Amino acid sequence: MENRKVDALLSRPGIDPEARIELLAIAATYLRNGEAMPENLRNHLAQAFEATAQADLSERAKTIGECLGIVGEAQRPRKLGPIDVIKASANDEDRLAGRLMEEHKISERTARKRIAEIKAANEMMQEIMSNNGLSNLVRKRTAE
Repeated sequence: MENRKVDALLSRPGIDPEARIELLAIAATYLRNGEAMPENLRNHLAQAFEATAQADLSERAKTIGECLGIVGEAQRPRKLGPIDVIKASANDEDRLAGRLMEEHKISERTARKRIAEIKAANEMMQEIMSNNGLSNLVRKRTAE
């Protein structure tokens, strides 16, 4: 019976945080009772644990939460950001303006103004980098 419930919870389309919390409760019951978990639940947890073990120390909490589907970007649609504007071609500006208007509840004029501001800021940043011989703005981490 529990096996079918685990199958149903894991097969839900997208990531349903409530279903993922229920899976953790089921897993806790199996662990507490010393019983063998259904294979799909074992694999789900093992994949999350492996990804977390391989993640950088500063990213581990975020990784386990996202892998288990209970926190982070995995459970909500990503909003449009400045990087999307920078990467977009001129042909995509109408689509970008539409998404900005919808997501941020702003007028078309304001959306187009924000797109222009982001592009101008990016051009300025590229010019500064070029003038200073920089290939990027991020320093490599050094071992401490």
